[in-house]
Formats: sequence, C-alpha cells, structure tokens
Amino acid sequence: MPDGVNVNPLPALGVVFLLPNVLPVVWQNKSSIFVAQGCAFLAFIILWPVARVGAYRYRLNRMSWRGIRFSYRGSSLRYLLETLLGLLLSALTLGIYWPFLETRQNQLMLRNTYYGNGRFEFS
Repeated sequence: MPDGVNVNPLPALGVVFLLPNVLPVVWQNKSSIFVAQGCAFLAFIILWPVARVGAYRYRLNRMSWRGIRFSYRGSSLRYLLETLLGLLLSALTLGIYWPFLETRQNQLMLRNTYYGNGRFEFS
C-alpha cells in the first residue's frame, strides 16, 4: 500500500474473532462450526504476513541514525504471496522447506530495506 493510506483492521479482525461464534448461530448445521473455524484460520494465515510487513515498515519509518532515516519500500502483497507459497511447499515437504522459507522471507525484507537512498543487500 502507498504511504499515507489508512486501513481499518477491524473488519478483518471481526472475521477472525466473531465468525467462529456467529456462523453456527446463523447457519445451524453440524459442519458450520468447522467451516467457521476454517475461515477464521485462513483469515489469520493471510493477515499474519501483512501485519508483519506493516509492523516492520512502521518500526523502520521511525528509526534514524545520524539524521538519516531507514525505510521499507517493499510490497506486502509480494510478501504474502511468498509466504503462502512457502507454507504450501512446507506442507508438501513435511516441514523440510521451513528453514528455506524463513531465509527467503528475511531476504525479501532486507532487500527492500533502505538507509536513506542506500539499499540493504542479503547474501
């Protein structure tokens, strides 16, 4: 998201916290509890990487060293797609891909981190 755009997280959090309690009341079926919990789990899986990028961007935008600011200029959508693909590969490989996923996430975060105009590198 571009800087300066305010996003209200309450609708997304409402899905995560209220759906498992409200859906079984509205849709009275034996499987409604499992559907509601599955939807809340999927919402949590999607919101976690987006929140991680937002928190990282927030922390960096408030840091400076010798009057030069740090910044994060990466896309949260790109990070989300990398994370979802990595979670799928981790599930298919029974967790063997997990360390590679964490390395790719760190690489993506650091390559989009800037100190003034200087870009950080990851090797």
